[in-house]
Amino acid sequence: MGKSKYTHLDLSKRQTIENMLNDHQTAAAIGRILHMHKSSISREVFKYRTLFFVGDKSGSICSLCLNAVSCKERHRCGRSLCSSLCKDCSTLKKPELCHQYRSFNCSIETRFPFVCSSCNLLSTCKRNHYRYRADDADKVASRIKIESREGLDMTAEDLARIDQIVKDGLANKQSIYHISKAFKSEINRSPKSLYSYINLNYLSSIRLDLPRAVTYKTRTKNPEKYQYNENKKIDRSNRLYRDWLVFQSLNRIIDFWEMDFLGAPKDSLQEILVFTLPRIHFILLYPFASSSKELVIQLFNQMLGDLEDDFIKLFPVILTDRDPAFNDFDALETCPRTGEIRTRLFYCDPFVSNQKPSVENINGQIRVIFPKGVCLSNITLEQCYLLSSHLNARILHSLNDASPTQLFIEIFGIEMLRKLHLQVIDPTEVSLKSTK
Repeated sequence: MGKSKYTHLDLSKRQTIENMLNDHQTAAAIGRILHMHKSSISREVFKYRTLFFVGDKSGSICSLCLNAVSCKERHRCGRSLCSSLCKDCSTLKKPELCHQYRSFNCSIETRFPFVCSSCNLLSTCKRNHYRYRADDADKVASRIKIESREGLDMTAEDLARIDQIVKDGLANKQSIYHISKAFKSEINRSPKSLYSYINLNYLSSIRLDLPRAVTYKTRTKNPEKYQYNENKKIDRSNRLYRDWLVFQSLNRIIDFWEMDFLGAPKDSLQEILVFTLPRIHFILLYPFASSSKELVIQLFNQMLGDLEDDFIKLFPVILTDRDPAFNDFDALETCPRTGEIRTRLFYCDPFVSNQKPSVENINGQIRVIFPKGVCLSNITLEQCYLLSSHLNARILHSLNDASPTQLFIEIFGIEMLRKLHLQVIDPTEVSLKSTK
């Protein structure tokens, strides 16, 4: 179906599956979001679901009855001296002995969703209860994957033959790639496998025998030293980029904002926070004395005061990166006066800037005004309002020769523009002069 065919599910995808199962979504709907076939989703849930409640094994028909919780029937088995309720007794075996019996069929053992998290009868059902937890499923899957790949899938004779071929090839200054291709029928292993065998000491050859391997630095993805220390203990469950894709699809979100800081020199006393509305390339700029959580929350509260009830209409969702200034998502999402949700925040994955391409592109365009290395210490809020107005007055080919301001007014109205302290600039008067 998609580019991710035959790839392993990761924790983020499993969290998406868990969230959508709780929202009563079908396997086909989950598959469309994750670009996977519905049968793959079904197998994943069935394989890694867990039993969290063991059903009644007594054989009593009450365990299969809809009325079992509220039932007060006694003596249906014919024993008049019995002091127990029929539902607490394992004697009753035949449904016809009780006129209160109402049977129900459960296909949870054989059909999707295979779990009980979205079942309306969960509180009264006495059968086995299953659930799917992304964290548990990912741990089990990782363990299975590791165990399945332990050791080598070959005999000792095959390993000895490969070892000799590689050893002779390296003695002749051949590369691992050349060896794997020249002796393909004898080895039947990829160059990557041969490198792994050498690194894991399965072969008598070592890395020092490779002409160039020791000159390369080990490549690392998302190195730990480049991550914010403040982010290491932040739980962003249900706010990841995958969750955003699900939320956007289920709620049919059209207009949302991307948010990021424009980089500034270390000696600059200010930074600029950039908002952009991707569909119409609309821009908002705000100066910041420092990128702290408190100042970002203060800005959101100020914008709420200016926009009032229009805030949630204009800012239903904000997509941003994992800057520590955006970590307090509860305070950013919640109105301090009423405690109601005023917006929703979702965070892009680390080092994946193309998940918020619009604001990254806008940052590049703003460099016309603020080139790299230019100090931003003297930029005022009024200047940011004016610069935003000029940027939004540009006529864009991508908007069919309209300006972001024109489309913003058509969608949200001129009054909303004024609440943002922006103005309508004539296209002939647009000025984006450099601050050099």
